[in-house]
Amino acid sequence: MEGGCCAIYKRHRSCRGLREGIRISTEHVKVSVPHSKGLSFVGLDEIICCNSDKNYTELIITNGKKMISTKTLKEYDEIFTPFGFIRVHNSHLINMKHVQEYVKGLGGYVVMTDGIQIEVSRRRKAEFSKKLGGAI
Repeated sequence: MEGGCCAIYKRHRSCRGLREGIRISTEHVKVSVPHSKGLSFVGLDEIICCNSDKNYTELIITNGKKMISTKTLKEYDEIFTPFGFIRVHNSHLINMKHVQEYVKGLGGYVVMTDGIQIEVSRRRKAEFSKKLGGAI
């Protein structure tokens, strides 16, 4: 029984290393963004934030470009969360790599690298704080 426990632990450790390797290798991944005219391909690192617009999503890209996608924010939340994105409001999903500053307040808001200010909802503030390492 004890040997089986060690084997499980070793397997867990090797899987953790594999997951970390996968996470590192996906830094330059491009995602397809469906829109009314077809598909565009954007690097995950280029996406600053995603904003809800009913059943559409507005993606803000580092080159100042805005894209309207036919996917919902919920769909992008499920896809992007493993890659360093966090939902800070019902209407906003942000790329943590592009957070420049957090300003305290009732929920507070974040300032992104392009200067956009995005409100952090009171309900999601604890999760956001945890992602920042409990700094707020």
